[in-house]
Amino acid sequence: MKKIMMLTALVAVGLMSTGCAGKFRGGDMSSHMYNKYDQTEEGLVTEESYTEVAVSRFERTDDNGDNNVTRKESEESRFGKFMPGIMEYWFNKNDINNDEIVEKPEMLTTTAGEFKAMDTNKDNLVSQEEMKVYRKNEIFDAIDADSDGVVTRAEFQASKSPFEKR
Repeated sequence: MKKIMMLTALVAVGLMSTGCAGKFRGGDMSSHMYNKYDQTEEGLVTEESYTEVAVSRFERTDDNGDNNVTRKESEESRFGKFMPGIMEYWFNKNDINNDEIVEKPEMLTTTAGEFKAMDTNKDNLVSQEEMKVYRKNEIFDAIDADSDGVVTRAEFQASKSPFEKR
């Protein structure tokens, strides 16, 4: 049963991150997400561009504009309501000092680390393929709430939007 759930989760993660799970405004989801970042003429994302998008998302989540995101702000954000499991993963990953507040410098530290992890060929640019590979692993980790390398039905259901639960 665990193998079936693991396979199901991997297929779901693969579909979400490659865009095969559905189209989004005429294109696939992975292309839409990648295109949120300003790109070089070669279509590659710079660390500066990646950071700008992360800061913008952080600021949209920071309801009171104090450069801190509380767990409550995170949970009540638009994305927190849509994908609560993934938003919880984001919060825990960025709350480096575990004080239940994500401060902007913490988020910037995590963002810099993410960019370096994505840039597998170390050219200081991230291709769409590099980002896809990283995001697939990150989505799986976000869904695997107990970090045991297996996604159970309960973990998968908990990661979904309340509107999608059946």
